[in-house]
Amino acid sequence: MFERFRAFQSLTREIRTTRPAPLDESGRQLVKIHVSDDSNFLSPFSTDGLPMLSSETAEFLEHSIKHLRPDTPLHIEIEGQCIDAEERILYEKAIRSYYHAEFSETVRNIRKNTIQTVTMTFLAALTFALALILTNRAAQSVFLEMIDVVAWVFMWEAADIFFFQRSTLRMKRLRYFNTLYNLKGRFKNSERIPEPPLWHWS
Repeated sequence: MFERFRAFQSLTREIRTTRPAPLDESGRQLVKIHVSDDSNFLSPFSTDGLPMLSSETAEFLEHSIKHLRPDTPLHIEIEGQCIDAEERILYEKAIRSYYHAEFSETVRNIRKNTIQTVTMTFLAALTFALALILTNRAAQSVFLEMIDVVAWVFMWEAADIFFFQRSTLRMKRLRYFNTLYNLKGRFKNSERIPEPPLWHWS
């Protein structure tokens, strides 16, 4: 048991002393990703003829930046000898398409979140009003307690959706917006060849 505790302390210290990701020359957070095989970089499916990232690539990109603040200026450098000039163009479009789709989906979820909050609040108010009316008419106490519980369930659900779920969605929206409109990136070959151009979406 003590060995596990010491191992836990050691791992905690290691995490605390981990050096932060380096910055590029303009002060952006530099995230380096190495690709040894790009055969599954893109999904075999697409919408409107736009290239789309595979689920594996998208998950890895999210994992690479999820520890950073949502408003962090990013510079993603993707390195690999397997990526040629034509693929760089496709992959850049695919990355942009992915973040555009995620941003749009998050905006829709926030709108849905707002509608759910208003609906739950309205139902809570309606149920409380019903309980008040029944109280004035001397309804049975057991029935009134049931209605009171239902009203509070609606109210707590509205609070959970608005204050907890909505905050998570807003953080995701900020991250996707920042990545979509403020990202700089470069596809870099591992060999000693001239640097490819830097792409910037904003």
